Amino acid sequence: MGAASSSSSVLVVLFLLFLSLYQVCLAQQQPLVDVYLVAHSHCDAGWLKTVDEYYTSEVRGILTQVFHHVSADQNKKFSWSEIVFFKRWWLEQSPATQLQFKKLVEDKRIEFIGAGWVQNDEAIAYYNSVIDQLTEGHQFILDTFGITPKIAWQIDPFGPSTVTPILFQEAGYRYLVLNRVDERAKTVFRAPPVDIPGSGNLIREKRFEFWWQASKSLPESCLFSHILDTFYTSPQICWPNVTNPIQSICTGFDFEADSGINPAITPENIAARADLFVNICKSRSQSYVHNKLMVPMGHDFAYRNASLQFTNIDYLISYINANYARYGITLKYATPSEYFEAVFKSTPSPQFPLVGASDFYPYTLCQMPDYANYNTCASYWSGYYTSYPELKRYSRERDALLRVGELLYSFSGADDFQQKQSLISPSSSQHLHQSTSSSPRAAAAASLSSSRFHLLRELREASAVMTHHDAITGTSKVYVLDDYHDMLSNGTRAVNELIEQIMAGMLGRNGQLADVTVDGELMKHLPPGTITPVTFFNPLAWPRTEMAKMNISDKQDLMVYDALGSVVPSQIMAEAAGTERHLFFPVTLPPLAYGTYFVASIGGEETMLEGRASVVHADKLRADSFTMDNPYYRVDFQQMPSG
Repeated sequence: MGAASSSSSVLVVLFLLFLSLYQVCLAQQQPLVDVYLVAHSHCDAGWLKTVDEYYTSEVRGILTQVFHHVSADQNKKFSWSEIVFFKRWWLEQSPATQLQFKKLVEDKRIEFIGAGWVQNDEAIAYYNSVIDQLTEGHQFILDTFGITPKIAWQIDPFGPSTVTPILFQEAGYRYLVLNRVDERAKTVFRAPPVDIPGSGNLIREKRFEFWWQASKSLPESCLFSHILDTFYTSPQICWPNVTNPIQSICTGFDFEADSGINPAITPENIAARADLFVNICKSRSQSYVHNKLMVPMGHDFAYRNASLQFTNIDYLISYINANYARYGITLKYATPSEYFEAVFKSTPSPQFPLVGASDFYPYTLCQMPDYANYNTCASYWSGYYTSYPELKRYSRERDALLRVGELLYSFSGADDFQQKQSLISPSSSQHLHQSTSSSPRAAAAASLSSSRFHLLRELREASAVMTHHDAITGTSKVYVLDDYHDMLSNGTRAVNELIEQIMAGMLGRNGQLADVTVDGELMKHLPPGTITPVTFFNPLAWPRTEMAKMNISDKQDLMVYDALGSVVPSQIMAEAAGTERHLFFPVTLPPLAYGTYFVASIGGEETMLEGRASVVHADKLRADSFTMDNPYYRVDFQQMPSG
């Protein structure tokens, strides 16, 4: 009996030894997988909380902890995106901390990815606004660190637009990282309860990386793009739940999340957890034409407990790398730039497909309960195209006002420069810098310019925040949307003050400032016999003729004149209820120019003057049918029969 037991033990030992040798041989035969772990934290500029609330409760601590951990370990690296938060944190730091952080950036241990003010929405945000928010973020990074971001990081907007690769290439990006595309393209759904023929085509065709040529007319606007093969969160794997097929059973490696699903690494479970992590990585690596794999390690507002995250990731890296012969993969902290550089060193560019002028709308999720109830899992994210239209309109109008403020600020800056030049004699022109900087008038002009830009910046930053993919889309909580509106309102008041200051100087005479106001209600209080100049500005690069609309009182007779004293046709429209009256008249301006019209409030015999504004009552327009036309269109209106 003892001899038999001893023989069995020997057989078991030999079998385990054989299995271990087999795994080693198998690992050596399979290509090595280089895994680049990208530690990051996706921090929304408002969503469930306001921007300020997120910063004070989450982001300040995240950045502080990450800075300390990366500083303490030369192997650690981290990537950051949203500059709306980073700038605020940076300005709170001591000179010593700032100097140490600059060294981390210089050593490429911290990388700015995206680095716009926010991660902008791509369906609703106007392209001018996208450019502005990129400028706001990139300018701060350039001024502070002397670098220009090369990685575009659009991991949470609800679908990529063809405008994105065109604008982003012009902004200096070399690579674009995307995430939210149709889930049926990223995932194979061929098992009960969901069976979708053709699903998972990005996996089968290995098209998670491609050259995106988004414009047929701009073939040079081609940007290398990478779609995250799962999501921007730390790795996770799910299995069907036999007792409840609609709800999967999952486990993963987001160590700050539910510990029941994401258990901490311990000596007792390290082997099993490492096996699982390696299997996930090897499976995902099959979706690419090379053996490099970028694995995001993070989530929304991740690294609030940076010690917990980094400690567990360190355990995985150490154990898996120490068992390379068994696993055949290597792990290391990395930045996206490091990953892309490795990809292009190992893979010829022609191996990546060329994708033409097509976008990825609408973004679609596959919801298991929907499939169970309706035999389809297509959940289209399209409602945000039109939700909260008032906020969308207000934001677009603020962008137009911002452009006016920026142009007038530029014009005033040119005037200041001419004033500085006039302070210097031709014989001393070679000492331009020294002379202007030492002149009290020049110093005052510089101070004025700085204070004016401060007024401009408030709306610049508010407008930039509004491009955020949870702001202009209306997908935040209602009180957060109200906070966005307040930001725009505060910025509007600041820019109106700026416009008043600048136009007071431009319209003044003989060194005297003009009395200028942007109060839209001013025309309601014009006594008879007064003439009020009204100045309009055309911020566009082409001539415009637009119909001006001004609020007036219900007992005014008005006439409008141009700068030459000619009468301008005008009309007063009275609302049906009789509570509102508006003055309308055409305004024609050349490109990038302002012009003044004069509104005269008349009374007595003057009310019989030819050319005075005619009055039209809206309730008189209600007829069974009427026609509106212009040289291009004719529209006939007919009243619908009752009932």
